Amino acid sequence: MAILLFLLSALMSVLASIKLSSYADVLSERSKWGTAFIGAFLLAGATTLPEVTTSWVALSVDNREIAAGNMFGSNGFNLLILAIAHIIFTRHRLLEQSFLFVRGPFIMSFSVTLLLWIDTQVDSIWDERLYIGWSSIAAVIFFFIYFLYQHFQKKHPLADNENDESFHTRAISVRKAKYGFFISTVLILIFGSTLALSGDYIAKTTTISSSFIGTVAIACATSLPEAVSVYVALGLKNVRLAIAMLFGSNIMNLFLFIALDVSDLNGPLLSSVEHGQYITLLMLLAFHVIIFLNANRDPKGKALSIGSALIMIALYLSMNYLLFVS
Repeated sequence: MAILLFLLSALMSVLASIKLSSYADVLSERSKWGTAFIGAFLLAGATTLPEVTTSWVALSVDNREIAAGNMFGSNGFNLLILAIAHIIFTRHRLLEQSFLFVRGPFIMSFSVTLLLWIDTQVDSIWDERLYIGWSSIAAVIFFFIYFLYQHFQKKHPLADNENDESFHTRAISVRKAKYGFFISTVLILIFGSTLALSGDYIAKTTTISSSFIGTVAIACATSLPEAVSVYVALGLKNVRLAIAMLFGSNIMNLFLFIALDVSDLNGPLLSSVEHGQYITLLMLLAFHVIIFLNANRDPKGKALSIGSALIMIALYLSMNYLLFVS
């Protein structure tokens, strides 16, 4: 029964994500909000709802490993989506354009991930005196600066690339797109939650570690909306929306992790996770470095960019193996 519920929830999450991306594309093309805001905030926030529910539930039942692993694993899966999409949609040059399109979210994602990784390697005397980790305190300051930056960007937006085939957005009114976006978001919240919870129930009947379950199984399940949304956005040739959604989703996940750390009064969240999360954070840092090195690369260097995407895929699979055997 749990397996059937898992598969049904996955199917419904995918269908809701397809509609969500279509409505988001209409809003990005025809509303005054702009593509960067739609992708980095509205679409990213909507597709992150399953992670929100799963991690809060995991923390409420005192499974801190799944709560943290779901966040970090989802971020890794999102960047894996970027690598795979780069290979499938080679002409869009996703790796080369990611840093150029979303400098703010990219730098923020890298900085907070680096802070969290350093926190796992350094035993701080502050962690013994505070309910939350020092990295979370620093991250709160970073997020404040980031939101100020996004506020400035909204007032002075960069010109979006014109889409010669944007006529499809005229078939849906902005009003209908707003209502459709909201309904799709609610459906993702419902089916994404049942997807994650049924997956967690199935996982608990096995002897696999919570680190692997949270970082790989549940993270992949809750990231299905992001995967479908990116595919649909790229199919509609809205490259900026796809990239902004992925990095915006990663920012949302990191922000959620900080919120979990602050709300949990049992001490810093990172102090009680397994070593597998250290590997995941290190992989995320490597992904950011690879993407940054591909920025501004000559379009003729297609083989090198595809090679970079393959390296990211290999790193992700290696991380999964290490978590499975740990």
